[in-house]
Amino acid sequence: MLLVRWRGHPLGVAILGNNGRGIDGEPAWAAIARGCSRQLVHQLAVEGVLDPDAIGLTLGHRLARSQTTAAAASVTVAVCTRDRPALLRNCLDSLVTSTTRPADILVVDNAPATDDTRQLVSTAYPSVRYVREERPGLNHARNRAVEEAQTEVIAFTDDDCEVDAFWAGAIDACFTRNPDVTAVTGLVIPVALDTEAQRLFEVYGGFSRGVQRRWVLTEAGQRSIAWAHANTGKLGTGACMAFRRQTLQAMGGFDPALDVGTPTEGGGDLEVFFRTLKGRGLLVYEPAALVRHRHRTTRAELDQQLRGWGLGMSAHLARTAHRFPEERPAIVALRVWLLASWFMRRLASTVVREPFPRELILHELGGSFGGAARYRQSRVDNPSSPTPLPSIPIGARSAAHTVTLGAPLRAIERLDGVSSVDVSVIQGTRTLATFGIAPARGCIGMDRLADAVAAHCADALLGMPRAEAERQLRAMLETRP
Repeated sequence: MLLVRWRGHPLGVAILGNNGRGIDGEPAWAAIARGCSRQLVHQLAVEGVLDPDAIGLTLGHRLARSQTTAAAASVTVAVCTRDRPALLRNCLDSLVTSTTRPADILVVDNAPATDDTRQLVSTAYPSVRYVREERPGLNHARNRAVEEAQTEVIAFTDDDCEVDAFWAGAIDACFTRNPDVTAVTGLVIPVALDTEAQRLFEVYGGFSRGVQRRWVLTEAGQRSIAWAHANTGKLGTGACMAFRRQTLQAMGGFDPALDVGTPTEGGGDLEVFFRTLKGRGLLVYEPAALVRHRHRTTRAELDQQLRGWGLGMSAHLARTAHRFPEERPAIVALRVWLLASWFMRRLASTVVREPFPRELILHELGGSFGGAARYRQSRVDNPSSPTPLPSIPIGARSAAHTVTLGAPLRAIERLDGVSSVDVSVIQGTRTLATFGIAPARGCIGMDRLADAVAAHCADALLGMPRAEAERQLRAMLETRP
């Protein structure tokens, strides 16, 4: 599995065969050219929006331009752990040696059976803060991290992950440049694919959600959003997520009746993503916020993980139906769709071809029938009722804004009471495109605006039709200038 990046932006993943003598360069570059040219075209178009000096340069010159990186990130990173010091060491090593190091690193030791984690942090990582949370359950540990954080943004990763050198910087930039953003998730790829179980997990679906940045915001006035957004696993994972701390506190934090360490075994991240969207918070999937996850190495561990996935998802849906009665019809419809499309369709596909053992599907399917009962059981020991993000009232009026290509791009602010902004993109005296975009938190951030302009005006930003730019880039990548 070959991850391809340019200036920190993931462009694609190429799967290459190994003939026992290593990877042949020609097939590797051919795979890169096929799989990455389209995303590279988009990144170059976005660069043209954000950097007026890039417009008019040839594609080759754009690729060769230098970039600068931030030296630090105003982010608190929380690592919640329990009795896994060997894994935690790898995670902390990646954090303290990061190119964009977070302002604060916090280890939350959740109801540990030994003192090994505290000793590891105190002796090997003097700059890392350590706190002990006696209440068992990952979401109890996450809520303790929210209480202890000292910055506006708090990011979470797991002890079996290793963060990319620019991870904290990508998260910090996303919040800083986009004041409309409430939550950020990122790309999660494997640390290694050394065992059959690790390979099967990736083939089954893994944690990766692609290399295209996505902005997710519910429509104003939409009463039920569960059908569209309750399946929040498609938006990211708890191994790589970040929030504005004050808004997370306003939501009541994470539901302690969910996730690892409780009978539900999961679902805490899915549920808080949904609650963010329920309150019309803006969630962005930012692939540049890259984390590497150490997958389970044995089939028994993988089977248990997939059972936990099924349990956690169904527990999250049960919790959502319990807390938000208006979402119950949509939850029922979503569960039927998941059964028919996700489970039955995949089982049928293994009859024609078998990309992975069908037992993996059955493990997840079996877990999905127990989540509601497990959530009721867990709620007795962990009573809590976190609420949606308090939403800002959305008015009925619209606003207009003009973006001039070649001029500095700025966020659109002071949009309180505005439901939609009609954006016109001009170049000289020509209007290239018009489109609507909805604000969040009373504004539209710079990167969200740049993505929208690039999508509508790529030809002008690249100086040629998009298809021709893709063709030229494929040729460049194949010849490796």
